[in-house]
Amino acid sequence: MNFKFMVSALLFFCSIAVALANDGIQARRAFRAAIEKNPECFRQYLTSKDPEIRRYALYLLVKADGVKAIDQLAKAINDNDASVQYTAAEALAGLAKQSPEKVQPLLEKVAANAKTPDIRHIAVKASWPFQREIKLIRNDHTWDHEVVVVKTLDLPTKGWKFATDPRQDGHRRGYFNVRFNDKKWRKMDMGYWEFQGVDDFDGIAWYRIKFTMPQKMDHTAVEISFGGVDESAWVWLNGKYLGCHDQGQTGVGKPFAVDCTKEVVWGKENVLAVRIGDVANAGGITHPIKIEILK
Repeated sequence: MNFKFMVSALLFFCSIAVALANDGIQARRAFRAAIEKNPECFRQYLTSKDPEIRRYALYLLVKADGVKAIDQLAKAINDNDASVQYTAAEALAGLAKQSPEKVQPLLEKVAANAKTPDIRHIAVKASWPFQREIKLIRNDHTWDHEVVVVKTLDLPTKGWKFATDPRQDGHRRGYFNVRFNDKKWRKMDMGYWEFQGVDDFDGIAWYRIKFTMPQKMDHTAVEISFGGVDESAWVWLNGKYLGCHDQGQTGVGKPFAVDCTKEVVWGKENVLAVRIGDVANAGGITHPIKIEILK
């Protein structure tokens, strides 16, 4: 291709870009001036050609109308600009508790069909259906007896079943259920999944393992003790949700425990499912897991 032609074409496109940028600046100035004169006129800018104006108009709409803005947010979540989609997802998440019957179904759709991981994460977090506060007998200040570990069972470090969950919908697919068929999942050992063939994956992944409990012992409580994960963990035993360890990168490698006194099945096979969230770098169940029987 002729060099002079390439230079001319580049200068031409640069001039267009500058012109468009100037047009955008002028449009935003006009928008700000308009809402200063008439604060309610933002509604006519919801369909502006400028995504920054659409975003701010959407923000003003939610601020003014609250849950009444849901229909417009449902449209904005499909906007052709990712930043507008993101703003709509954040707004829906903020309204989730005010009108769960309207917002939750919409958030679930967003979680299933989101075009970017960031938007999907907002929707999944806001529509997360599992809630349980972790309460451990060792942290109960009203318990006036000494708590002693009478038996410890080490869970296997090898032979776990593993699957990535890039759409973050494994909980809807029942990955934690006892009868879930994980035969097609790959085998994984404890440690970072990046070191075991799952390269460059940041996001959500699941681990499952089966183990057999001894016959019932005299006990006060039973806990699952984690040596550490990278970075966050959500835990189910025999299909029952036990709680979440979610401290982001500040909680990497920190020990934690969840109570499973009522969920554990004595003398039979148990199924442990762990959902791991990794934002950056390596991820996985990095340290050993133990079942501790307390009295």
